[in-house]
Amino acid sequence: MTKSAKVEQAAPNKLPKLLAGELTPETAQEWEIACTTYFMHRDVEAKDQVRMIAFGMLDPRLHTWYLTQRATLDQGTFEEYVATLKKDWLESHWATKLKKKVLGSHQGTQRFYEWALDLQNLNALLYG
Repeated sequence: MTKSAKVEQAAPNKLPKLLAGELTPETAQEWEIACTTYFMHRDVEAKDQVRMIAFGMLDPRLHTWYLTQRATLDQGTFEEYVATLKKDWLESHWATKLKKKVLGSHQGTQRFYEWALDLQNLNALLYG
């Protein structure tokens, strides 16, 4: 089994790092949040956002992916970059699988509040 990618950020004003591993919806969301936090704390203009975080992708596969389409990605918005990243690197049909997981969720022995929060977090991956 391949290990999942991880996001590290030493401080809100430091460049976040996307470490090598399989990109999951959770990791993609963490990366997006870390980058957005970095942009806010460093006052990065929208036109420079993708270029500023691109070299924080430390997975060689993602780095090569960025370099091969650098001109296109740098010209787009950060939101377009994230959408392209998810489309190209998340498992096929990830959203459908996640929807099924949400719809089929049962509380089981979990406390209601914990189960509800877990369900909300899964749902946020679809719409956040």
